Parts: sequence; C-alpha cells; structure tokens
Amino acid sequence: MQGDVLVVSVEEAPAIAQIDISGVKDFSSDVVRRVLREQGLAEGRIFERSLLETSAQELNGSIFRAANTGAEVQTTVTPLERNRVAINIAVTEGDVAKIRSINLVGVQAFREKDLLDLFVLRTQAGSRGTRSTINIRASASLATWRRCAPTI
Repeated sequence: MQGDVLVVSVEEAPAIAQIDISGVKDFSSDVVRRVLREQGLAEGRIFERSLLETSAQELNGSIFRAANTGAEVQTTVTPLERNRVAINIAVTEGDVAKIRSINLVGVQAFREKDLLDLFVLRTQAGSRGTRSTINIRASASLATWRRCAPTI
C-alpha cells in the first residue's frame, strides 16, 4: 500500500512463441509436437514449466521403452521480447538395447526349450537401423501357458 492507494503488481505468464525439437530419431517430430499439444504445450499457449518438465519425463520414458538405454531429454527455455518464450527440446537417444539371450529360472514343470519356443524374435527396421524385440507368439495365450504349467 502506498498511502490510501492499493498497488497490485501483476506478472503475466509468458506465451510460447516457438518449440524446437532436435535429436529425435525413433519418433516423428510431428508426433512429438502433437503429444506436446495434447499436454498443453503449443505455440501460442501460456507457458507452464511444470507441463514442460512432465512432458520431458514422458518423452524420455517413451524413448527408453523403445529400447534406447541412456536416453536423455534436455529442455531449454529462452525468454523473448513481448513476454514470450522459446522452448528447445534436445534429445540424445542412447544405445539401442540388444537381446543377447533369454534365461528362464526355476523351470521344473516343463522343458525350457518348450517355453523358449513360445517367444518370437522380431526385427524392426527404423531410422537407427534394425533392432530386435521379443514378443510372446499370439498362440502363446494364457491358456497355452496353463497347459504347460497348471499352477499358473
């Protein structure tokens, strides 16, 4: 208060002027932008740092789930004129995890080979070359597992 006058200072949250995304190889930048928009981060919207941090963590998790170990997502917020900010999202995708072997521990009710035959090794082609993923064959439903081991 200044004498009989109440002074209110308001600081307006900045608007997002631009979002730059670099280093994403396994996902399209358009897909990343769409996800960011759905989470509330888009050009023209009000900038909230907590949304940016949450989005960066989710992007890092998505990259890790795509078998990239050691992925890192760094965000930089640069203040611009007229109460705007520029956001830079720089992704460093780590090494692609490779499946060397599958070990089943405690197998007693059935042969290990029979269980291993239920797994299918698939190769996916991507922007970073091919990668192997393991899926349980569709015919290896819960019923198939129960036939092998009635205790499941």
